[in-house]
Amino acid sequence: MGKLSQFDLPRQDEKEKKFSEDELRGKYEQYSSMSNDELNSELLREVGRQKMAGTFNYGALEKAVESLKESLPEENYNNIKRLLEGLK
Repeated sequence: MGKLSQFDLPRQDEKEKKFSEDELRGKYEQYSSMSNDELNSELLREVGRQKMAGTFNYGALEKAVESLKESLPEENYNNIKRLLEGLK
């Protein structure tokens, strides 16, 4: 077995996909016209896909939600936390 230093591991910045403003605008337009039920279905589909691929990162989502806590109304924050808990 080789040394750890011999493995070509991706750097953290290479793992994260960078989005352009146009890509973000396109995603916003795609999701903004969906109903709550459609959004929830899409979310569950994506989470399922990520879990199957081994890329789902609950901790990163939890950290992102916590970073928004001060900028969200308490009711919205609590709704997002409940939704997040359901994704475990």
